[in-house]
Amino acid sequence: MIETRTDKQNSACPFCHETHEITLYTQVNVMSDPDLKEQAITGKLFETECPHCGRVQYMTYDCLYTDPLKKELILLGSTEKSMAEFVSYLRTLMDQQTPEYEFLRAVEAPEQLAEKVLEKEYDADDRIVELAKLAVVRDLKKEEPDRKVLGLIYNLARDDCGREAEGFMVVDGHHIASDFVPLKQNAISLLEDRYRSLLNNPETDPVIDRKWAARFLETHPQAPLPEEPVMDRS
Repeated sequence: MIETRTDKQNSACPFCHETHEITLYTQVNVMSDPDLKEQAITGKLFETECPHCGRVQYMTYDCLYTDPLKKELILLGSTEKSMAEFVSYLRTLMDQQTPEYEFLRAVEAPEQLAEKVLEKEYDADDRIVELAKLAVVRDLKKEEPDRKVLGLIYNLARDDCGREAEGFMVVDGHHIASDFVPLKQNAISLLEDRYRSLLNNPETDPVIDRKWAARFLETHPQAPLPEEPVMDRS
């Protein structure tokens, strides 16, 4: 079993340039350390505060995240080399159909790790979520043609009536999540009905992202995205 492991290093603060000790979580087991799940979702797992100036530095490094109860293993590869190694390793596990893990994914950034963990918490199929992202990007381009959308991050928020709504934080040209775009209440279920029979079960690709979604649609031209908008602008 993968156990939580930390690596302590000395690092120079990029703001005040003073050196201090930081803790990197290179392996995370949230069954034995449940508080780390929330830190992974919020991104605090990859934050370090300088004891000299108080500024917070956001770091990216290789990390193995596992939730044995959910049979979940997510590998964060912070470099091209580590990402390639992680993808190869996960493909081997997928070929072996290891019973220890049912959800095997490789990601490149902490926010992608957070997204995968949150999706599993709410039983959202990350493949359907990525297809929904393409539909939202299409809808946003129609609504705001001049807006530059760099990415979407799956999240949940409260609507005006206090109900929890699925949707996406929009990462715009400023490289920050600027606003929340809610999905229609039935958007995910409609996409699930549309694509469930076309998805691989079990999944054979450990990298599920927007590129995967684009390839999926190219491979299945008989099932394009639904024409009706998926965003809730009511």
